Formats: sequence, C-alpha cells, structure tokens
Amino acid sequence: MPVSSELEEDLFVDDLSQLSDDSKAELSRGSPGKPKETNQQQKSHQDEVVSDNPEPEEDLYEDDRNEHSDDSQEELPIKEDAIKTELISSPGTPKKTNKQNGVVPVAPALSLHGGKPEFTDNKLLLTFCSTLNKQSKQETCIKEEFNKTPKTPDGIGDAVKAKPTNINCLGLPNLSNTCYMNSSLQGLLTLEDFVQDLQHQKQVWDPLCDAQLLREFLAIKDAHTSSDINSKRGLLYSFKDVVSVQAPEFRDYEQKDAHEFITSVLDQMRNLSPLLQDIATCMGQTYTCPVERNMVFQMENIRTCKRCRKQSRRDEVFTNLSLDLFPGVSVEEMLQEYQKETESEYKCDCGGRTSGQRSTFKTMPKVLILHLKRFRFTSDYRMEKLHYAIKLQSDLQVSSNEVNTCYSLVSTVSHLGYSGEGGHYICDSVHPDDSPDKPTDRWLTFNDLKVVKTTGVSVCKQQKKSAYILFYKKQDVHEFLASFLDQMRSLPQTTRHACMEKP
Repeated sequence: MPVSSELEEDLFVDDLSQLSDDSKAELSRGSPGKPKETNQQQKSHQDEVVSDNPEPEEDLYEDDRNEHSDDSQEELPIKEDAIKTELISSPGTPKKTNKQNGVVPVAPALSLHGGKPEFTDNKLLLTFCSTLNKQSKQETCIKEEFNKTPKTPDGIGDAVKAKPTNINCLGLPNLSNTCYMNSSLQGLLTLEDFVQDLQHQKQVWDPLCDAQLLREFLAIKDAHTSSDINSKRGLLYSFKDVVSVQAPEFRDYEQKDAHEFITSVLDQMRNLSPLLQDIATCMGQTYTCPVERNMVFQMENIRTCKRCRKQSRRDEVFTNLSLDLFPGVSVEEMLQEYQKETESEYKCDCGGRTSGQRSTFKTMPKVLILHLKRFRFTSDYRMEKLHYAIKLQSDLQVSSNEVNTCYSLVSTVSHLGYSGEGGHYICDSVHPDDSPDKPTDRWLTFNDLKVVKTTGVSVCKQQKKSAYILFYKKQDVHEFLASFLDQMRSLPQTTRHACMEKP
C-alpha cells in the first residue's frame, strides 16, 4: 500500500524517539539504502493501442466477375492485432546477463502474440518441455479425477448439446476478393474429426511460435458461431497474413484459386509435423499430424514394359487428387479414368520403347478431397472455364487393391461465373447439427456472410456445372447401412423388390 511522504516523515520521527543514543549517532553518519526514485523513474510506460475505425460494410453477395479491375486492387491496410510487450529496464540501470548473474535459463523467453504465449527458441523449448513432463502427467490425473464427478444433473448436458445452431452467425466477411479463402475455410471447418485432432493436441503445438497457422485456424473455428463481424474480419486478416508468409502469392487482395489455397494451407500444417513430434516426445506424449491422419493418402504408380513385362513401382503422397473433367460422367467414372492404364514412350533395357502406366490407391484417407479441373489455358494463354455438367454423387465407392471403400459427400466448393479469370466462390456443406447416425440431408450454402438452408439433393443438381472441389468423408459400417436403406426407400416399390430378389 503506498504511503504519502508526510506520513513517512511522521513515522520516521516516531521511530527515532524510541532509539538509543548510539543508534541515533549511527543513523546521523548515514547508511546505505535505496536511493529516492525520481519522477522519471516512477513514471509507468504504457503503449497506447488505437484501433482503426471499422470499415463500412460492402455488398458481399454480388458476382465477383469484375473483381480484377484496377479499382478493386487497392492495397488494404494490414490490421495490427498482435501486440508484443518487452521488459523495460529502469534508466541508468545496466542489464546483467545470465552469465553475470550466475543464472542458468530454465525456460525460454516468452512474447505475447495475439495474447498467446510463444516460445522464441525451438531448441530451448525441447528442454523446457521435458522438465514439464511430470507436472503435465500430474495435471492430467487431476483432470481425469475431476471429470469423473458429474457437474450437471442428468439430461442438462444433452440439452445443451442439442441446442440448434444459429446459421445466420456462421458466415465469414469478405475482405475484398477473398471469397476463395472463405469458401475453403468453410469446407475445412465441416471436417469435425480434422478440427478435433487439432484441438486435442493443442498442448503440444500451442507453445511453439511457428505454429501460428494452427492457432489462427482454431481461432476462426471458435468464432465461427459468433455474430461479431468485426472480430471475424480481424481473424481472417491474421489467418491470411500467416498463410502468406510461406505462400506470398496470397498476400494481395486479388482473386485467387481456391484449390491452390487449400493445398497450401494443408501443406504448411504438414510441414510442422517433424518438430511437433520431437516436442511431444520430450513431453512424454505423441503427436499425429491432423492432415496426415485425415487427408493424406498414397498412390502407387506402376510402369510395365510392353515388350518384357518388367514392372517398376513408385509411391506418391497426396492431400488431394486432381481429376480430368469429362461431360456427362459421374465422379466415380472420373476416378476410374484416372486409374486406367495409359501408354507412353519408355526406353527399357530389353530394347522396348513403350510402356503402360497406371495409378492405384495404396492407402485410403478418412477424407478424400477431389479437385475437378474446370480451368485450362487456351492457345493464346488465356484461362478458360469448362462448363461441363457432371453427375455429382452423394455416395462414392473407390476401389483400392480390389477392396471398395465407401464415402459420403460432406462439402463442395463451387465456382460461379463464365470466365476463368474472375467469378465467385461459394461453399455448400452438411448442416453442423446433422448427425452421421441419423442423416437428414440438411445442408447449408455459404456465400461469404450470407448463409441459407438447402439439401444435399439440391446441391448435387444445382452445382453439377460449377462444382470445383469435393470433400468426401469415409463411411463406417453404420453410416453405410443407413445410406443404403435411405436409397432403397427412395426407389419405387417394384424396383425395390427386384433389388431384394435372390439371383
């Protein structure tokens, strides 16, 4: 509690009256003590944070076909929402190094970035993580014991979970030609297992400075149901800036390709995996990359000499698969066409000059992301869009080593517009309240901030000429049976009986 100077003087006089003569003489000669602070040293140093005035809302739902005009390419100010604070030493007081103080650093220096603690030295982080291993295990035991005790009466927790989502709050504001980013994020946020894998391993990656991309992505997830548009706008600015550090092609505010953006985001998340696995080992834990666990799969390329039949095999890793577009065909047929054998020139040791080459799935992902090649370059190097209508399937069977894997469509990113040099991206996804065990065919259409209800059947019909990126989720046995029964019920009774007859 601060004491005024007059009160300090009175207390000092009272104390002197109680001292002996020898003590008074000692005090009169002077003794070392804390020097009186000057007004300059007592002044607190604070940074004044001035927030920008919110920009006026723009019409976000018009076609972005003219988004590449010179007027729309004006560079926007970068939002500074990350504040770093440093320790300020008193004037005239030289800093002492750890060596001079005889102090061995146990934990690395921390900085505040967006209110989150970050380790600025990855090597020192590994040492620090190992020292926290015992403490982390103790905290885990305490949490497990605490969770055993029910905190709410029976039925209340289920009632809270059953509260319907306000779809009007699920939209994302357009920062200027960023519909490609909004649609990509809406598609990724639909993948619940992927998002949960990120959340459950937050203890491993959150202290790492380089994991800012994961932090920003989950921040958008946490604010997904918020009605605060300005807060969402700030989070989208931050996410875009972080992605642009390693992918500078996304730094400006021109229209970009949604497939290239999704691929870049997933690759950047994968590149963090080796370091995070080392950190997890030091903490006595394990880390599994959410991208590796959900999206990554292997394709085996087999080349066969047409003369001697000698084969060579090579594996490739993918996060998504790009398929050639053909008019009037289904997604399954495009996948089968991708895996067909093609002939190519090949010089073999036997003297053969041709070979057959084909690709097949070696592993199957939990989420299969398919990219339909709707754009191609013309002879004069212009981007042309293919408006081929395809058969968009809600259920997909993919063959891998003579084993069929069943997938369900959960999200699509579509490109609207006639030109490959402009247009507008939207996303259609399953309703967040729709349960896999009891599918209701409820879907939502995300058009930046605008969100409207739709159905999976409508999406497959309406987006057959504009579907660009497809997200398919692997079905378990229960989901497959439920989907099969729904399809059987939709058939006419005579057809249904014919399907059920024994051969």
